[in-house]
Amino acid sequence: MKSVTGRTLRAAAVGLALVATGLACNDIGNEGDRAEAVVLVTAAGVAGEGVADGLNTSVTLSLTVEDRTGSAGSFFNDVVFLNYSVVFSPTAIVPDVTGLVNSGYVPIGGTATLTLDLVASGAEAAGSTVVGTVSVNGQDVNGRPVSFSHPVAIAFF
Repeated sequence: MKSVTGRTLRAAAVGLALVATGLACNDIGNEGDRAEAVVLVTAAGVAGEGVADGLNTSVTLSLTVEDRTGSAGSFFNDVVFLNYSVVFSPTAIVPDVTGLVNSGYVPIGGTATLTLDLVASGAEAAGSTVVGTVSVNGQDVNGRPVSFSHPVAIAFF
């Protein structure tokens, strides 16, 4: 009798865990590796373009994290941004750059502001203009990748 009760309790616990997991998931069906979050950049401002100012050139990106399916409502879909890279064109003027982001979690429907260094002070080239493609990578609470890219024009003076 004890073994039947033990098996019944284990089966009930497994069933309850499966139900709880089903309730916590989002409804992306067979696309379980895709995050619900879509990042929209709403504004981008460049600072420190002056060669003589002694400041790194940076960009401040204002963004909104949107729900791609309309059904994400739990904290499992919150996003954290982890790192970024910038590839410049033309390539010979300033070096490409990578860095870390510490954004904290941004909820679906929430907004955030990221300030990222693009060009180190002293590496700026007076009188030149470059366009950098900023690519930011992160993930949601479930570990599914979330990324976005945004072009940024910089005119050094």
